[in-house]
Amino acid sequence: MSKINSEKETNDINIIANGTKITGDINSNGDIRVDGSLTGKLITKGKVIIGETGKVKGEINCKNSDVEGSIEGKIIVAQLLALKAKARINGDIITNKLAIEPGCQFTGNCDMAAATAPSMKNLSKSNTQKSKPSTPSNYAKYTGIAFQMIAIILVGVFGGIKPLKILQQQLFIGSLFLI
Repeated sequence: MSKINSEKETNDINIIANGTKITGDINSNGDIRVDGSLTGKLITKGKVIIGETGKVKGEINCKNSDVEGSIEGKIIVAQLLALKAKARINGDIITNKLAIEPGCQFTGNCDMAAATAPSMKNLSKSNTQKSKPSTPSNYAKYTGIAFQMIAIILVGVFGGIKPLKILQQQLFIGSLFLI
């Protein structure tokens, strides 16, 4: 007899139908669609869909999410969060990628730093672990991105390569201090 791994992501779809009210925490390995009302935590390794009539009051942790209904609380999405035109979000968003349709209402903070969104391995542990302070390698990565953005602006404003060469020299000198 073979052993069944319960931690594996499944293709099962769980539905909280319109008119259904749930109070409590939900943990799942499959996709979840909410057309009813949920008060509590929703943690899944799959996709969360909040339908037009769906309402969630609490925290959501998932791999991907499409939202048409309303969320009051924090939503943490490891990959893509898509907010449809009728979506209403009152709380914080942490995700790697965000798609927002015109008409969506969002009140809160949004953090799209790749290091901030949890990996699927740490999805259920996201509340128990403290965040790590920035390391010099993160500093170098974000500094490099900032210099690239400045380079694009300088070339666009002044035209030509001279501002870009000056910026490259500054970047090289700055990287010596990070080593």
